[in-house]
Amino acid sequence: MLNKTRSNPKQTIFSLILFLPLLFLVVNSLKTQEYEGERSILLKLKKEFGIDSSVLESWISNKSHHCNWK
Repeated sequence: MLNKTRSNPKQTIFSLILFLPLLFLVVNSLKTQEYEGERSILLKLKKEFGIDSSVLESWISNKSHHCNWK
């Protein structure tokens, strides 16, 4: 027969208070790494192809988010 154990509501809330901010930090960090990787790839392509025209002048590493590049 299975022994049902009840979790303490205070302990559950405390665990969530500790866990949720950590989860947020991990997800945010992964997104930042993904965006930086995409930006890096685009800048490498621009450099490798030798494209230095006014069309890609918005492709600057310290400029706005790469999704906003023209």
